[in-house]
Amino acid sequence: MMALGGWLVMATPPTLSQMVSIYIFTFLIGSGDLRHSIAGSVQIFTAYLISDHFLPSRVAALLCFTIFGNLVGGSIFVALLNYGHIRETQQSSTV
Repeated sequence: MMALGGWLVMATPPTLSQMVSIYIFTFLIGSGDLRHSIAGSVQIFTAYLISDHFLPSRVAALLCFTIFGNLVGGSIFVALLNYGHIRETQQSSTV
């Protein structure tokens, strides 16, 4: 969703609409209780620094899981978006 927000911000003219786009996507992520890898990493590192419950091995495992999820999920998401865009572009150029 953050990538989609980034693409939307770049697609809007550099005015108030970009700030509104950023607000809408960050609001949706926060209100939908969705996770973002950077925010989650900051939470894990903060928990590690202030709590004795997070061992370095647990932090490493959580970060590896996050990285793997971003690699797989992000690759599939971007591949589907690119496929849809290329397919739409090819269909409109042949018509």
